[in-house]
Amino acid sequence: MGACDDNEYPHLKQAMGLILQFHEHEKPILGICLGAQLIARAFGKPVFPHLRPEAGYYPIHLTEQAQDDPLASTLKGETFLMQFRQDTFELPVGAVRLMTDDVDANQGFRLGSTTYGFQPHFEAAPEFSRQWLAMSPDFVEEAQPGLVASFDYQVAAYDAAARKFCLALGHEWMMLICRRAERDTTN
Repeated sequence: MGACDDNEYPHLKQAMGLILQFHEHEKPILGICLGAQLIARAFGKPVFPHLRPEAGYYPIHLTEQAQDDPLASTLKGETFLMQFRQDTFELPVGAVRLMTDDVDANQGFRLGSTTYGFQPHFEAAPEFSRQWLAMSPDFVEEAQPGLVASFDYQVAAYDAAARKFCLALGHEWMMLICRRAERDTTN
């Protein structure tokens, strides 16, 4: 499913409406891949095919603005994270770019203090990633020739650091939710 596939998936428009409502009320939003693209689209930015689709693990870099961000700063140094996508987007007005890679500058961003979008699939366990590779062999070969043969190497080399980042970001995400809930109950 793509972020602009409204005809096949009419619920995407509803999701974008919820994104805008949650953002307006400063309720935490965490969009991963399609979710990040839907956030960009909800804020009026186009989502479109990238010149270089990404499949497999790619090195992700933090921007200078990410150093003080509670979620993004949990990424320590250059970390290879799983990618599986062909689309990208323009960064929404007012968004802070948090993460980049050598293929796409928009790997992670924050709008306000509670809306986050990340392109990498840091949440994807290797067994799920293998299923994606098997379901889309033509896309995989176009995005990263030879990936299927080298995927076990990539998992062995990069997955432990990706899991560590996922757990750290997940912890900070839950802390953000708790802080927002606490604020909402005291107001």
